[in-house]
Amino acid sequence: MIAVLDHFRIGRAILVGHDFGANVAWNAAMMRPDRIAAVFGASVPFIQPGGPSFLDQLRGAGADDFYMFDQMTPEADAKWADAAHSIPASLYWLSGEPPADERWDPFDPGRHMLRPAPGAPTTIDPAYVDEMVEVFGRTGFHGPLNYYRAIDTFYAVASRAFASCVIAQPSFFLTGEADGLNAVRSPTEDSLRKTLPELCGFVALTGVGQWPQLEAPEAFNAALVGFLGTVSPNNASR
Repeated sequence: MIAVLDHFRIGRAILVGHDFGANVAWNAAMMRPDRIAAVFGASVPFIQPGGPSFLDQLRGAGADDFYMFDQMTPEADAKWADAAHSIPASLYWLSGEPPADERWDPFDPGRHMLRPAPGAPTTIDPAYVDEMVEVFGRTGFHGPLNYYRAIDTFYAVASRAFASCVIAQPSFFLTGEADGLNAVRSPTEDSLRKTLPELCGFVALTGVGQWPQLEAPEAFNAALVGFLGTVSPNNASR
């Protein structure tokens, strides 16, 4: 992220990220507060380095069926390989559209994200789905899945240098209330504020799953633009 800013000769910026992109945004803000003025994170909250990682905590609790462990295996590449199936299926099962008792459950292999699905969610632009299928069909999934494979290593390195760090810049967190990931950390405004002391807002969109920017773009944009109106990339003042 800092190299991108350097390339475009941008001194300070406000980062917006979703899921793994949110993880990148949070950690860039933690590591380089001199360059990152504020953060808007969606679906994945900031995970503070230090102590046992959240994956080690799950391993210790015997939660061996947690979906990330399967995503880390070499076999995951083949499971995802057919983009014409895996993209619409994962979009559907992780969204807020399926019945609550059928939606993706990160702890239940029987409710995994690559089950046969009726298609992508009706709330998501079909042109976007077609583009994703085309691109991933061409590039494959090995690179994206490596994000999962790198979690343990990244957390170990970050914990040595940034244990107990918080995000001191203005921040905002948005999630879908139907997102299965909420079962992992159950984010609330109060719980987030422990590591995001300058949290400016928290939104959980009703009936929305893992893809709030796609399932409810108007509500997502309203929250984002509202947050951007309160901060400046130059001084991050509210």
